[in-house]
Amino acid sequence: KNYEDGLNLKQFIPLGYPRVVEEDRGYDSPFLSFSIALGALGVLLTLSAGIATYLSRKSRLMEYAQTEFLYLYSFGFFVVCWGAIVYSLMPTKASCATRLWLVTIGYAFALAPLLLKIMSINRMLSAARKFKRTKVSKSHVYYMLGGLLLVVVVYLSLWTALDAASPKTTLELRTQNSNAIDEYLYCSSEKGGWAAILLVWQAIYIFLAAILAFQSRNVPQAFNESREVGNLAYCLFLLFILRSVVYIIPNDAIVESVRSGIMSTLLSLDALLGTAVYFG
Repeated sequence: KNYEDGLNLKQFIPLGYPRVVEEDRGYDSPFLSFSIALGALGVLLTLSAGIATYLSRKSRLMEYAQTEFLYLYSFGFFVVCWGAIVYSLMPTKASCATRLWLVTIGYAFALAPLLLKIMSINRMLSAARKFKRTKVSKSHVYYMLGGLLLVVVVYLSLWTALDAASPKTTLELRTQNSNAIDEYLYCSSEKGGWAAILLVWQAIYIFLAAILAFQSRNVPQAFNESREVGNLAYCLFLLFILRSVVYIIPNDAIVESVRSGIMSTLLSLDALLGTAVYFG
């Protein structure tokens, strides 16, 4: 049946035919399991920090530090860790959107209250040096925080409604003469500008933290958090640079499951170091 007029028809079949598509197994790799475990460790650490804050809430140190802001700080990185765990999972329509919401909302809860508190302290002390009376109520800070969170939620809602991140597929021929085609899954929106804006947003947090740490260097010791905030900004900046580099690497230069694992690991390290630096 493979011959016609004395010709072997098999010789006209291209090498590697028929092609066989093999799904990406990278999300079952030990590296992704490690990144999930690291995220789980971050969940436990941030939860423990919140519980420790509650148990020592009546101490003088905690009264100066304002326990409400410490709760929000711990909760924020707690949420970031859950986002890191979702980063390590196989991309689905739900997970692609969920991880962006978790990470973005988590950073807002972790960093925005801290920065607003330090800004308020600096404002009051600056007025005191000029012999001016000023008052900053907690409700005012909460209103500012609520407004900031509203902006974040509106932005994420627009992104989800107009151009939600969803699983995309790339196909790659394993070798020139092989019949195996590797299928790689990754999360992406049609326009990359959405995610780029979030990176800029996070960079603003870190930039403000560095400025406020410098401005707070002469604050009385009881209220002075310049060392902790400065170290926090330094750690977050280094990890932010690494995350930015991983984000801009072209799709054909890195296996997507590896990219997701690296992002997950860096996000977990953000939470672990942020908690250790500030509460340590």
